[in-house]
Amino acid sequence: MITGSKQVTGLLTSPLKAGPQNLINITGPGVLVSGMVIKQGGVGDSTRVKVKLDGQTLFNHTFAGADAAGYDTSNKSGFRLTRGTDDALSFAFSEPLHFSTSFLIEIDASLEPGISQITGRCIVGASCSYPS
Repeated sequence: MITGSKQVTGLLTSPLKAGPQNLINITGPGVLVSGMVIKQGGVGDSTRVKVKLDGQTLFNHTFAGADAAGYDTSNKSGFRLTRGTDDALSFAFSEPLHFSTSFLIEIDASLEPGISQITGRCIVGASCSYPS
């Protein structure tokens, strides 16, 4: 059971700054349940998304790279790319991931013109316990 769960959101709007920017930054300890990054607009899909737990990188791809790596089809990584009017990168895992110090979603959209906004949402909890 996840205790103390909450939804955390982040928003980056046009014009986006050059270089990496934190979309969501949560200090721990805590539990990551799921999340999503939605990119509206843009040309070339060169926006990079990094997902980190306690400084360790779980995901580090551009939208084009995620597409080429097969994240747009069913896979066992926990990450899924969905294409449409907006592009969405979602993630969820078979078990919640615990973090001690930090959970971070970092965006670098400096090489992709035309983005109107990038939104992020995640579900985190204070702790996780399974029934005995």
